Amino acid sequence: MKSLSLLVTIVLLVSCSAFEKTINKAQYVNADKVIYEKYFGERVEIRNKAQIARLVDIIGSAQKEAVDFIPKDQFVFIRSKDTISIQRNGALLRDGNGTYRLGAYMSTELNKLLEK
Repeated sequence: MKSLSLLVTIVLLVSCSAFEKTINKAQYVNADKVIYEKYFGERVEIRNKAQIARLVDIIGSAQKEAVDFIPKDQFVFIRSKDTISIQRNGALLRDGNGTYRLGAYMSTELNKLLEK
């Protein structure tokens, strides 16, 4: 009986960790540069490590939400061997693991960062 309850506990822990509630910042933090692209519009390149770190902190605060949206722009994180992107529409973000929503304060902070 103890082994069954231990097995159930392990399965629950593994399944809960599979459903991330925020964006996994680790995959974005070591980017050499970030390209912010508005669809059919401007393109801004960010190479400053402090700005990239702040961008990753802001994006990492977004909470998972089951919402679908049409992206208006995207962030492309470029490292020496790979490229990953996050799509955006206002406070909504989407990566390969799902859709996330930024809080009002962090959404404002993101807009300020992108204006620089």
